[in-house]
Amino acid sequence: MNSKRILVTGGTGLLGQALIQKLRSLKAELTVLSRTSHQEQGYIQGDLALNLNLTTACKNQALIFHLASFNPPAHCTEPEQGQAHFDVTVKGTQYLLQAAIKNKVQRLIFVSSQRAIEATTDYGKAKRQAEALLFEAQKQIEISIVRLPALYTDELNPTIRQLYQLPPLPKMGEQRSFISVSDAIQALLLIATKQAAIGQLYQVTDGQQYSLYSIQQQIRRSLNKPEPKIVIPFWILKIMAFIGDILETLCQRQMPINHARLIKLSQSTGMEDQKIRQELGYQETTTLDQKIANSSIF
Repeated sequence: MNSKRILVTGGTGLLGQALIQKLRSLKAELTVLSRTSHQEQGYIQGDLALNLNLTTACKNQALIFHLASFNPPAHCTEPEQGQAHFDVTVKGTQYLLQAAIKNKVQRLIFVSSQRAIEATTDYGKAKRQAEALLFEAQKQIEISIVRLPALYTDELNPTIRQLYQLPPLPKMGEQRSFISVSDAIQALLLIATKQAAIGQLYQVTDGQQYSLYSIQQQIRRSLNKPEPKIVIPFWILKIMAFIGDILETLCQRQMPINHARLIKLSQSTGMEDQKIRQELGYQETTTLDQKIANSSIF
């Protein structure tokens, strides 16, 4: 990465900020595309959905880390639905791809999501469509794609912290994957530096499968708390979700639980990542269980 000219989109997000910090430590010549103006050197104001300043941003770049996606407002009750996901993730990726090819950018690495596997939401569908259009352009630019699950840092993430505040949940049979931000960056750098990754789609996790039930168990163990005597039956969660839908309509603000969130909570979103381990030598450095056990935020 030393002296390599790199463009990062989505640099203001959790993963983007950490990636930028890592690339700077590796002495990369960095340009960050941002929708808002920044005084800091290396930032360029542009907009994927509006095709604004993308050609300028891609000029003289060798590599693009494309992390950007639509970031819904905090009050949004269905954050994974809406046309804006297609405007940013599909149209925006198409505009960025055209600008990259025009400027003869050598390589583009697209950060997709586990939601692209089932593609049941607009967010997931948009990610899946963007993957397809990028692979269609492989004769003109080197493409690699990585699907990430939910991210966590030393402070874990809001969903995991909220689990501590919720009453004991039942076993719902779901499996889900997570990855630390630092390991996600490790995977991105492996993909960027390995020729074998060109033209490939990888999935990457922390090597474990979780459920909300098992995460709550781990939190209780880290606090030396006993197993609960009473667990909320799933049918009660359905009633709570129904009431949450009504309250959201009346109050125009998001409730702790609604129908959409209950579906999301009970869905399996686990991924297999043997391919990146076997082909690129990826190995996680931490797991969610380890982070919870060592956390002081509960």
